[in-house]
Amino acid sequence: MHRKIPLLLAVAITFAGCSNQPASPSSAPAASDQPSEGAAAPAPSTTPTSAPEEPQPLQQPEVKEPKRYYVDTQNFFIHSVEESANEKIALLTFDDGPKGDSTLQILDILDRYHAKSIWFVSGFNYGYNYLPDPHKAKKFEEMILEIRKRGHIVANHSWSHENFKQLPPDVQRKEIASLSELLEKITGEKPKFIRPPFGSYTDVFQDEVKKQGMQWMNWSVGSLDWEYTDPQKVIQQTVSTMHNGANILMHDNPVEVQALDGILKRLTEQGYKFVLPTEVKPD
Repeated sequence: MHRKIPLLLAVAITFAGCSNQPASPSSAPAASDQPSEGAAAPAPSTTPTSAPEEPQPLQQPEVKEPKRYYVDTQNFFIHSVEESANEKIALLTFDDGPKGDSTLQILDILDRYHAKSIWFVSGFNYGYNYLPDPHKAKKFEEMILEIRKRGHIVANHSWSHENFKQLPPDVQRKEIASLSELLEKITGEKPKFIRPPFGSYTDVFQDEVKKQGMQWMNWSVGSLDWEYTDPQKVIQQTVSTMHNGANILMHDNPVEVQALDGILKRLTEQGYKFVLPTEVKPD
């Protein structure tokens, strides 16, 4: 019995020492954030991605070509270049200016109707004998520039307003060339159109006009504002002789100032549009 007690004590001591040893290496290690060597890469995402959208071009607004017109060299009617155009049109023209006060009054009336016109101007309003008059020249230049600023055409009506059939050839040429040179000096452009005073022309006149690349024209409707002093008669004369494509002759004078509003009002009510030639057709 006493011999078994020491043996049991030895066994108990042995087991007590084993309980103080560290954990067994067979325990599972803590998880690591780093992949181990030889670990497989993660599979790529299979979610489909859409292709970037192509930018849509900006839609440009439709630009309409401006309408084009020309004056017939035979009857002086104004026509649309587009033969199919169905519109009532007329060409307004004013001779013998610019005079000053009446010029501005006429321009203001035209503005109210959004109407454009050709001004066949005369050199004598600038000076005589092809030279500037110190009392007239500056005003002439200002009026020419004002006419153009308002959107009208400045054209040649000769320097002295003489009948070409009564002038020698060299003077005829000078009457045309001198005024064209003056207008080019003022505006920077050569005039494209010319009207002979009194509607009177010669072979020399036509030859010189052709050399300068201009188109000459007379008219198809006369307002008679150079004869009548009553504006109502000028209105009646103009409106009663109207036709489609009319080339209307008027003047820079006081009676036309009084008649013009009535003329434009009635013609507008009849459906007329007031247009300018865009084409030059030398004879």
